[in-house]
Amino acid sequence: ASASLTFAPASYGDYELVKTFCEQSLPTLHWIQEKWKMPFQDNVTTVYGGLWKRGHSPENESEKGAGYFRYGKQYADELGVEIMFATTGKSLIMEDGRAVGVNAMKKDGTPVTLHANKGVVIATGGYGGSVELVKQYNNYWPALPEEITTNNAPGVLGEGIFMARDVGADLVGMEFVQLMALSHPVTNGNTGLSTNPEQTLYVNKEGKRFVNEYAARDVIAAAAFAQTDGMFYSIDDINTAHLRYKGFEDYRGGGHFSGRLTAPLVFAGAVAKLALRERGIEVLARIRQIEKVEDAPIDLAGPNIAALREAGQKPFAVLDDERGEDMQAAIIKAKAEGDSVGGVIECFVLGLPAGVGGPGFDENLEGLIARHAFAVPAVKGIEFGAGFGLASMRGSQANDAFIPSPEGLPLTRTNYSGGISGGIANGMPLVFRVAVKPTPSIAQEQDTVDMRSGEAAKLTVSGRHDPCIVPRAVPVIEAVAALAMSEVPGVLA
Repeated sequence: ASASLTFAPASYGDYELVKTFCEQSLPTLHWIQEKWKMPFQDNVTTVYGGLWKRGHSPENESEKGAGYFRYGKQYADELGVEIMFATTGKSLIMEDGRAVGVNAMKKDGTPVTLHANKGVVIATGGYGGSVELVKQYNNYWPALPEEITTNNAPGVLGEGIFMARDVGADLVGMEFVQLMALSHPVTNGNTGLSTNPEQTLYVNKEGKRFVNEYAARDVIAAAAFAQTDGMFYSIDDINTAHLRYKGFEDYRGGGHFSGRLTAPLVFAGAVAKLALRERGIEVLARIRQIEKVEDAPIDLAGPNIAALREAGQKPFAVLDDERGEDMQAAIIKAKAEGDSVGGVIECFVLGLPAGVGGPGFDENLEGLIARHAFAVPAVKGIEFGAGFGLASMRGSQANDAFIPSPEGLPLTRTNYSGGISGGIANGMPLVFRVAVKPTPSIAQEQDTVDMRSGEAAKLTVSGRHDPCIVPRAVPVIEAVAALAMSEVPGVLA
């Protein structure tokens, strides 16, 4: 199913105001460099929906966002300006029609009253963190899906806007709602991929490009809604050499430790899956478990192929949607607690000819799959068939009993071996599971060591990080299996 969503092009605001913003942006950058002593990269970049190169990044990539606060506070301290953190503005103080101060409240409930010498400047964000306000003010998009969510920062609730409204200020441009299509379809978090159209392709579920990646954000969002299930894949080419040699050293899990590097795996795996499909071989994966919540069981010897295919078409790839909702609830709970969860992905390779593979290093099916699986940074374990469950069985239980089949090749009643015997395909469905660890970048305070001093320290990770990467790792594991099978002698030859 697909949905059609159009937007109503209109005036984007006051031309002279926009012109002022544009003409003063570069002088403002130079002011920040001079006054704040904040270094920037020499190159200018573009961003998702940005139409042209206009972005400036800090010299240290890891200081995007947080760096502005750090350098800005240093400059404020030099000037003797106090910045009150964890203090929420509540209302403006008015005298004779002029704003002369602000009533606020600290996090602990202590009231604060600030009186201005010259005036009050409200520098507030929008209201994109509130779905209710988006629905209330939107008239730019004729029809937004009822289930629409937000991946904006939780503090972007428009309080400053409404403080001004409450004292009679006019609100302008409240109807202009931008949609960010580059969000994870389940967790709603950042995908972790680049937003630079210079190194990105947008491909729908049918494997086709559907929009100009350099287009305006509204154009891309409308095109995304029109695709099957309203979703698409972002295929990203990260210049890792630049990340390595231009000062980027992200101890939080970036660079070559990042899940971003699975993007080329998926791209290559998609090609491999097409080649395998032409030979009657199909690769299907699903979410088997999130934290302690498990999906419905499936017969390893005779899996329901239609159900697996259907699961693969869902935004959350499970057989049982009710259990899938419980899994998503576990993810949301972990996120609310500043934590993360891991899980298990189960993958089937169906139609693999019996007899391919071998016991040697370069042809052993388990070895080839494991080698590719552990190229995925978050994978910490793998098992085939009954896997570690075999350790608690006796041989009389673990042995797969052979039975006759109409095709003449004996099959087995069970599939504890996972379709592999001695590294060779035995004609049964090849099935394996990988354990995906919880995302290490969490908001809770953690113990660490200061690499400069060698002393104990505390670490708190800020920014947007997926509380669970299992849902978006499903196509990665399918790609891993397809690539491994394409290397097996006799499969594609």
